[in-house]
Amino acid sequence: MRILRPSLALPLSVALVLALALPSAARNIQANNAYTVHNLVSDQPGMATFTDANLKNGWGIAASGGSPWWVADNHTDKSTLYRGDGSIQTRVVGVAGGPTGVVFNGTSDFAVSDGTNTAAALFIFASEGGQILGWNPTVGGGTDAVLGGAHAGAIYKGLAIGAAGDAHNYLYAADFHNAAIDVYDASYSLSTLPGDFTDPGIRPASRRSTCRTSPGRCTSPTRCRTPTRRTRSPGRGSAT
Repeated sequence: MRILRPSLALPLSVALVLALALPSAARNIQANNAYTVHNLVSDQPGMATFTDANLKNGWGIAASGGSPWWVADNHTDKSTLYRGDGSIQTRVVGVAGGPTGVVFNGTSDFAVSDGTNTAAALFIFASEGGQILGWNPTVGGGTDAVLGGAHAGAIYKGLAIGAAGDAHNYLYAADFHNAAIDVYDASYSLSTLPGDFTDPGIRPASRRSTCRTSPGRCTSPTRCRTPTRRTRSPGRGSAT
């Protein structure tokens, strides 16, 4: 499932699945890469099966094992929810600061509080305002994501969650403005881990725009920064 601005779309890689069952000599490269895109949701009428005015500059997307898809709506400061067929769910969550990355949190870490109720955030967002915000239905009435941590001057464009070698859980926020990956511990405190996220092959003008985890590592495709260091533009050697 991937987002095509301004639409939310679902790729159906049927040909790829069938090809895996065939001997390697019989596989066809074009068939392996074939898919069909069907626009499920758009903020523009007539562009998709469903129309949702809240879905403006849809950015990050996440889900638990049984939840709808949560999408970070960057231009409306919201997160909207959709089922696999694109049907719009009634819950709309406010996320301040221009949300970009979003992850599902299946751990008991990363608690948020409204001063009365405290609970682990189920979905956690990074924003262009340099904030990390978490949502739990029992905190703040369940209408808005609650601030967990922040880094002044950061502009986050992506978020990942994972355990480090010390078996503790961390959040990894891609700071586009400062060309860095900010690491937050389970209490939303900025942390320093052994090693770094540098790549000598990346040009100095490049900036981290997203972060994703895989077993034992965090990778960070890049975009070239604009003069304001706030928006991004594709560049040579960068992810698109």
